[in-house]
Parts: sequence; C-alpha cells; structure tokens
Amino acid sequence: MYFYTFHGLKKLTYTTGVKHKVFKDLLLGYFAGIVNSLLTTPLWVANTRLKLQGVKRRNESDEKHTHHRGLLATVYHIAKQEGVLALWRGIQTSFLLSANPAIQFTIYESIKRFVHIFKQDKMGNIRETKSSEYFIMGGVAKAIATIITYPLQLAQCRLRASQDNLLKHNKGMFHMLLQILKEKGVIGLYKGLEAKLIQTVLTAALMFLVYES
Repeated sequence: MYFYTFHGLKKLTYTTGVKHKVFKDLLLGYFAGIVNSLLTTPLWVANTRLKLQGVKRRNESDEKHTHHRGLLATVYHIAKQEGVLALWRGIQTSFLLSANPAIQFTIYESIKRFVHIFKQDKMGNIRETKSSEYFIMGGVAKAIATIITYPLQLAQCRLRASQDNLLKHNKGMFHMLLQILKEKGVIGLYKGLEAKLIQTVLTAALMFLVYES
C-alpha cells in the first residue's frame, strides 16, 4: 500500500536537483505513510489486542477480557463493544509515525544516489548494483528511521492496547510519553528496541532486495 501510493504520487511530480529530490521523497513518503495508516490502523489495533490478550488475562483475576479468536473477529468485537472509532485508536501517533517510512525511504534513496555516483565510470556508465548492496542499504535506512521514531512507536503500542477504562488515564501520545519518562526515564522510551530493530531491519532489507530485483 505504501509503495503503491508513493510511486503513484511520484509519477505525478517532477523535480530536478538532488536537494529537491530529497525533499520530494520526504514529503511524498510522509503523505504515503498517512494514507497507509488510515487504511491499515484497524488491523494493527486488532493485531496488538491479539498479542497482548494473554498478558492481560494473567495479570487480571476477574477474567473479564474477551478471548479473541482471530484478526477479523477482533476487529468486529472492538467496533461492536467500543465503537467504530476505537479501531483508529492511536491514529494521531500513526500520523506522526508516518515520518518513519518517509525517513526510511528518503535515506534509502539518498544512499542509492550516492552509490550510483560512486559506481559511475568516466564514461558515465553505472555499474550494476548487487542484491547484497540493496539488502544493506535497506537495512541501514530502516535502522536509522526506527531509532529516531521508536519512542513514538512505543507510545502508540500502549495506546492501541488500552481499553476504555485505561483511556481515562492515558489522554494521548504526549501524555503517554511523559508517563513513561516519569516511571522509567529516558531508557524506558527505548524498551524493546533491540527486538524491534531485528524485526524491522531484516524485514525492510528483504523488502528492498525484492523491490529492486
């Protein structure tokens, strides 16, 4: 969804000069991220509930939380019990996190331009880029983007997992970030970063490898 939107918008625009291309990649990447978030957030909210339901049942003695049996069933249950808008819980954070793929794709395109310049011979011909190089470029770009935006991702995950009774205390993303800072300090904002990097960097590296093949 993200790539389709990004390249669809890119075909509608034309810029010259490296600086203009970098700015356009960042802007179009951000807008593509917003479109992607609007369409996929309900699935991510349900996905988070499915992942965390076991934790909630172990930590609470009244067993009051419904045991969801599948992704679509969870989407339906949330919409029915909490309202349709609950499926877009944390969407404000998603809009901010649209900077993640935008930063990722901008860094990737910038690295790729630099590599092409480095590979260019005196005749202006560019040597073919290897699959392993695309793999590394994609991984590096995603690692940088993830480190920059991880605190927002952590806050988003907590917002998505929140039930109505928790939302009375968690008023929004910035309130959540302040709460984490107060309880855990700066280190708390990067809790679980190692696992996230392993997952996202490998996924992005493989994605760009296939994308460029």
